[in-house]
Amino acid sequence: MEKSPVTSLPFTTNFNVGNGDRFYQNGNLSKEGTFNNRSIQDVMPTYRWILDNKGNQLKADIDYSDAFNGGSSIALTGSTIPQGETTMKLYKSELLLTGNEVAKIVSKGPAEMTLKLNFKNETAPVTIKGTTNAIGTWRETRFELNRFQNKTIDTISLTINGTTEASTKINLGQFAILDETPLVVSPVENATIVGQSIEEDLYANLRLKWDSKGDATSMYNVYRINEQGERQFEGSTANTAYYVTKQKRPSTNQLNYIIVPVDKNQLEHLAQASQVSFAFKDLQAPQANFTANKSFVKVGEKVTLTSTSSLSAEKLDWTIEGGTPDKSNEKQVETTFSKAGKYTIQLSASNQAGSTTATKENYITVYDDSFIEPLVNLSLTAINATASGFTSTNESPKQALDGKLQTKWCDNGNDHPWMMVDLGKLTSIIGFKTAHAEAGGENPEWNSRDYEILVSQDNQNWTQVIQREKNTAGVTEDSIPLTEARYVKLQLNKAEQTGKVARIYEFEILGFQKTGIDVLNN
Repeated sequence: MEKSPVTSLPFTTNFNVGNGDRFYQNGNLSKEGTFNNRSIQDVMPTYRWILDNKGNQLKADIDYSDAFNGGSSIALTGSTIPQGETTMKLYKSELLLTGNEVAKIVSKGPAEMTLKLNFKNETAPVTIKGTTNAIGTWRETRFELNRFQNKTIDTISLTINGTTEASTKINLGQFAILDETPLVVSPVENATIVGQSIEEDLYANLRLKWDSKGDATSMYNVYRINEQGERQFEGSTANTAYYVTKQKRPSTNQLNYIIVPVDKNQLEHLAQASQVSFAFKDLQAPQANFTANKSFVKVGEKVTLTSTSSLSAEKLDWTIEGGTPDKSNEKQVETTFSKAGKYTIQLSASNQAGSTTATKENYITVYDDSFIEPLVNLSLTAINATASGFTSTNESPKQALDGKLQTKWCDNGNDHPWMMVDLGKLTSIIGFKTAHAEAGGENPEWNSRDYEILVSQDNQNWTQVIQREKNTAGVTEDSIPLTEARYVKLQLNKAEQTGKVARIYEFEILGFQKTGIDVLNN
């Protein structure tokens, strides 16, 4: 015996599974970008999928490419013929009608809709024809139910009648049985900001919270009010809290939001809404910084310099000693060097609040044909490796230094796992290549997110040479200026995207076995 939550009126479903690639409101695209919010998931059909095709050849599935409200609809795909008929069994229910209700189906595509209801204690279904009106690119078919007062709906079905003889796609965007008498919803009150984080002085991540008794309320729509006073949709929730992310600082330095209750008939009530604001602190001068894809290159070889300055930087000014070009204002610049030597790179980042400059002395080493020392993976000849911990001898730090992607170092017992490599002697290091979880065939969510690399000559005094944050890649490559060191430490400050387990399949330390490298006097 089928069971169903469809037991009270009003009943409305948008066939929204609670996630999608974009968000729609009343058939209009409101917001691009994926979302996942189970609190606004609708009651999906009890029967998936029971279709009785007579002439038509249709099948049903969830469609994320189009929706009426939310992120999904039901798509019927296949072929139809004129006078062809498909009966689609949708819901088991127990809905007692008062005589004031209507039913509505919102659809799109070349077909006509007829409602078919089975009533409790009655054997024969009732077929009801409706009237249709356009709603933008969708259309609404409305069915009067007043003649069924005091009857209880047991099963809800739709009949889809084809209007063309062709391959087709028909979308079902909303179904409702409701009394259209206006509902009175509870007001939204005491809207506040209860949590905040600021990214690089430019973006705010905010947790909004409010109070409401929730009478006749199905959800709340959260809007940001832009500088022109227009409402910009942020999202919906059935809860009394919502987290907005990546909210860019406006010229006014203030973000304004309005929380609008939505009743059980899917109608907004602006008069019962509440507003809340967040003020940024004064803008600060951006922090300048940059990286290079290579720091040890041959004459004429391209070097890509990339600004990693604060996102609040509005202007960049590069000075590239010995480079062609030697000036740029771009975030990323390609340059070459025509002579062997060591070259200093400088980057200034500025905005309305001021500027800062990052200078890296002797950052790029350029060699010519006279330099013949082979570049090697120094990890392969390391004499020792220690770590914060490891799960077993088969997953010790040595397994991350063996040149094999089939083995790894794994530590699941420490909040900030680390591994330290002893190269046995002073060497010349120019960079690192790290294979994270995904490189070994594991979940990309397990890739190391935040890490730093430090070097030392004596295992006492350490210098940070790499700091990487918000990494998602399975393999990362980090270059540094030519540096002499014997010890290298990989510190995982956030070992996964959301967890703390270290999974490093390879940690290559790239450089040369000799020290005292002088590219001008080989």
